[in-house]
Amino acid sequence: MRSIPHETLATSGIRLAWLAVFAGHGAVFAMWWWVSPGGFGLTHIRFWSNRGVPVVVVIAAGCGAVAALARRRDIWPWLAAPFAGMWASAAVSSKVLFPISAGHRWLLGLLGAGILVAWCLRCGVSTGRCASPWS
Repeated sequence: MRSIPHETLATSGIRLAWLAVFAGHGAVFAMWWWVSPGGFGLTHIRFWSNRGVPVVVVIAAGCGAVAALARRRDIWPWLAAPFAGMWASAAVSSKVLFPISAGHRWLLGLLGAGILVAWCLRCGVSTGRCASPWS
C-alpha cells in the first residue's frame, strides 16, 4: 500500500479552494447547458454558445477537480487560467455592449479574473509548489 504524504491544514485548504473553483465553474456551466435552448444546427452560433462551449468548460472543470483531488498542483494553474480569461472577457464585453446597465459592476468580474490570475501566477508551475495567495 502506498503511503500518502502528510498534508498540512494550509495545503489542504488550498487544495479545497482550487476544488471549489473548478467545481463551481463546472456546476454553473452544467446548469447553463441544461437550461439553455437547443435544437440549433451545427452552423448556428447559438448551438456553439449553448451546447459546445458549456461542454468544453465542464470537461475542463472536471479535469481540474480530478487534479485537485489527486493533488496534482503542477497543472492547476494551467487549467484555471482559461477561466480567468473567460471572466475578464465577459466583464469587458458586458461593459462594451451594455455600458449603462453594467455600470461599475463589470469591475467585479475583472477583479475576480485578476484574483484568479494572481493565484495562478502564485502557484509556480516550475516549482510545483502552490502557495496561498495571502501568504
